[in-house]
Amino acid sequence: MKISYVIPVFNGSASIAKCLEHILYQQGDFEREIIVVNDGSTDGTFDIVQNYVYDAFNNDGALLGKVFLYDRGHLGASAARNFGVSKAMGDYIAMVDADTFLDITWTQQCLSEPADYDILLTNDLKYYEEGPVCRQLMEKIQKNPYITHQNLIGFIGNGTFLPAKNKWMINYDEMYIVGGEDIDILLRLIDSGARLKVSYGPSFLHKHMHSSQAKRYLSFIKKKVLFGYGNWRTFFKHRTSVYAIRDAMNNFWVLPLYPFIAAFVKLRLFAYFLVSD
Repeated sequence: MKISYVIPVFNGSASIAKCLEHILYQQGDFEREIIVVNDGSTDGTFDIVQNYVYDAFNNDGALLGKVFLYDRGHLGASAARNFGVSKAMGDYIAMVDADTFLDITWTQQCLSEPADYDILLTNDLKYYEEGPVCRQLMEKIQKNPYITHQNLIGFIGNGTFLPAKNKWMINYDEMYIVGGEDIDILLRLIDSGARLKVSYGPSFLHKHMHSSQAKRYLSFIKKKVLFGYGNWRTFFKHRTSVYAIRDAMNNFWVLPLYPFIAAFVKLRLFAYFLVSD
């Protein structure tokens, strides 16, 4: 059995090596195909991943897996995920962010879940500080682990696991950069009748890491603006969704920036046709 792990990465030098190590040493008797899509990184991410592009074996000489590295222009996580999934050749596909460290038993637990889903969503509840929000979400999952418009308890993205036969379901809107794309695809899949199941058994640690404090601040500001753009884009696509309305209202402050965002979108469309395969 082969598991394909798809990792989009943009300037992930602070975490990508640890992310890869956590995948290579997952417990279980299966082959690991790790597909890293370098999304135009400028911080040495490519060179770090290049060091892992070899056949990895365990102490008994058995093949653990191989890392495949694809280097592309900067089009955002949505385009990188779509591209990575299209290259996946495994029996199952796992989507992992570059700043995520899977629990050593994560894959085994995903494989042990009853096959009563089209897409399985996992989470980092195990690592959250115990509190009322965490307990409330766990109670919701226990009552009904399937996502509906009335039971929005997850999103398609980091920690997503699915049989390869369902890879066609992963079709992100590539006009998103970061923020909103995971909710957009979730709402579209609900409307299509897909069985989306959440499990709080398989766990991972999602930890934002930056190579410097200055880059951390710049990343925070950039993401705030792009999240605003993404959430309002989702609202215009799903105007009847309470979830989309809530996120748009939470990012109402971004509206004065829309002339700049409109220019950004035009540049993005131009870049997409230049860079995409």
